[in-house]
Amino acid sequence: MKISEYSVKNPVTTLMAFLAVLMVGIVCIWQLPVDLFPEMELPVITVMTQYEGAAPQDVEEKVTKTLERFLSTVPDLKHITSRSKEGISIISLSFEWGTNLDARSNDVRDSVGMSKIFLPEDIDEPRVLKMDVSRFPIMVFGVTARESYPRLEEILDDEIIDPIKRLPGVGSAAVMTPLHRQVNVDLDRERLAAYNLTPLDIARSIVRENEDTPAGNIKMGLTDYLVRVPGQFKDVAPMREIVLASRNGSIIRLSDVGTVEDGFEEITRFIAIDGNPGGVIMVQKQSDANTVQVARLVRKRIDEYKKRLPEDIRIIPLMDSSEDIIRSIKDLWDNLLVGGILTILVVWIFLRRFRATIIISLTIPFSLILAVVMMFFLGYTINMMSLFGMIIAVGMIVDNAIVILENITRHREEGQRPREGAIFGASEVGMAITASTLTTVCIFFPILFVKGVIRIFFTQFAVIVIIVIMGSLFSALTLTPMLSSVIFKNVKFRSAKHGKLYSFSEKGFQSLSDFYGSILMWALYHRKTIIFLSLFFFAGSLLLVPFLGTEFMPEQDQAGIQGTLYLPVGARVEETSRVLKEIEKILMRELTEKERVAVFTRCGTSREGMGSVFGDEGMHIGAFGVKLVPRVERSRDVKEIAAELRKRIDPLRGELGIEKYMLESGDPMAGLILGGEKPLTVNIIGDDLDETDRIAARISEIAKNTPGTVDITISRQRGRPELWVNVNRAKASASGLNVSD
Repeated sequence: MKISEYSVKNPVTTLMAFLAVLMVGIVCIWQLPVDLFPEMELPVITVMTQYEGAAPQDVEEKVTKTLERFLSTVPDLKHITSRSKEGISIISLSFEWGTNLDARSNDVRDSVGMSKIFLPEDIDEPRVLKMDVSRFPIMVFGVTARESYPRLEEILDDEIIDPIKRLPGVGSAAVMTPLHRQVNVDLDRERLAAYNLTPLDIARSIVRENEDTPAGNIKMGLTDYLVRVPGQFKDVAPMREIVLASRNGSIIRLSDVGTVEDGFEEITRFIAIDGNPGGVIMVQKQSDANTVQVARLVRKRIDEYKKRLPEDIRIIPLMDSSEDIIRSIKDLWDNLLVGGILTILVVWIFLRRFRATIIISLTIPFSLILAVVMMFFLGYTINMMSLFGMIIAVGMIVDNAIVILENITRHREEGQRPREGAIFGASEVGMAITASTLTTVCIFFPILFVKGVIRIFFTQFAVIVIIVIMGSLFSALTLTPMLSSVIFKNVKFRSAKHGKLYSFSEKGFQSLSDFYGSILMWALYHRKTIIFLSLFFFAGSLLLVPFLGTEFMPEQDQAGIQGTLYLPVGARVEETSRVLKEIEKILMRELTEKERVAVFTRCGTSREGMGSVFGDEGMHIGAFGVKLVPRVERSRDVKEIAAELRKRIDPLRGELGIEKYMLESGDPMAGLILGGEKPLTVNIIGDDLDETDRIAARISEIAKNTPGTVDITISRQRGRPELWVNVNRAKASASGLNVSD
């Protein structure tokens, strides 16, 4: 082949070309982002609408159904699901994987815009959210405090959150604490009645006084002044002097009818870390940032910022996705390195020539470096799938080089000179190994045309394998004959003397060859038996398929357990917090200090309802979890620990009033990729709520009696208890009132 002839006749050019690829690859590998999975965009768009104080039935009738009617016309929509809860509507639109979500988001916003005239006027603006993986926190820290607890949110915002936001690669950082500052006005009802005032009058007076008012401009001399009336309160003292009204020449101030204090909002969320009240810090990265680098930088900065915090504040890492990435990538790199070394060792054992082994071994780093260069220009990341591709291909890299080298060796043994032997040896089998390589490529090429989540995951895998194999073909046709003509230049093949190791191994290989020959001879004389045995083992292997488990992703020990519990709907958040404290005691008794890093619990609702987008939240819903030490430092895996926890919690469900609970020990990201549902979900569709509830209860009983099932739950919850105030419209009208008053 011309390419082999050119490489042999121009060894310097060939070597420089390979060195250039090597240098570019070294530069690229340090700039490649590292992540656990290929970059993906979940094909889900969520529309969240808050309707403060509305019952679930009102939310469904007035908000959810109206929005669904308009959103159902969005192009490429696969299916639409909705949840109507107290004060909030959540509609999820699912699309096919690979859909352009930017375009679909615009369509969703247009549909929401058209529906506004049919929605209640007092709802909040509907929010359209894309389920971007980069929106999920890469790090979560728990924070506890004692004396500083009332000011914890303010301290963390000033000393931790604001500096972290300025770090390169950080998308956002936020802190969540149960206490939120608020000015509270406690009114005396008797005094209000005496002055003939209502709470609405007080609220209006405060709003009028607490605002900055622009007052135009004044020109004086050569200067044009902007006039502004500053009125916003900086502290609570001036608020006490707000004038509410004047009665018979007497001025009524806010302090006359109540007290004003700088306090906190009513607590609707409780957070505890290792049994101590605290808060949570969450860090998100930018979409194109390197997770490992960002996490490393954040950890370093937080260690520095801790020195500026009060002594009673403690920061504990609860979740760090970079740890799983580093561990997984390190294991894969180690496997790749060991696989390469074993490949070289096997080649040396069979060739028994050190120089020949070196020539063949050089094709491995070149092919892998070429794959790294292509990954950089294709915008790929170093992740599990790209490394899987390299590991799969590393054993096939040397095949072409071995065939080329063996044929060159044969020509040299026949007496040809180094250059001619290299050219003719490579050219003779060049087309054969090219055809062989292309047949291997054809196995992986169809993966590029599959659809759905398989394409997202396996495209990089297939591309990497194809690049590595084609790189090995190119190096076998160019680098291998060039090096053979140079390294074997002074080697005499026909009269070469072999050492003791070669002679000893030759006897072993000859014995192996004789043994194989005898088996082959027996097979040729017993063709029917061989065919029968082949069919028997083939059919037997097919019969074993039903006994093999199937799953999209292998289970991993993520060193963490998360749980969610549900009390009866309507339970106060204080009661949920009390139950969580009991669960916390169980976790701390069951897990020794050597097994756990931290135990955390939370319950209640978030301020903006975002918790409902990514899961369930409510006053009666509590979440708990434990961060474990790495698997190598534990005697029990996470599945065994979860099973023990279930044994401890189940007997206490009735005593604690827990209606249902769930424990998860797997990767939460895998669940999101598969639709955010459990491994087995039964959807019941119907208009009769009582009938669907009855069917759901029957299916639940069947599941509970099925061996191997855990955490069986029914998604629909009972309505929250209500107190109805029936207004006598006639009497209200006679008093000058209506229902809205």
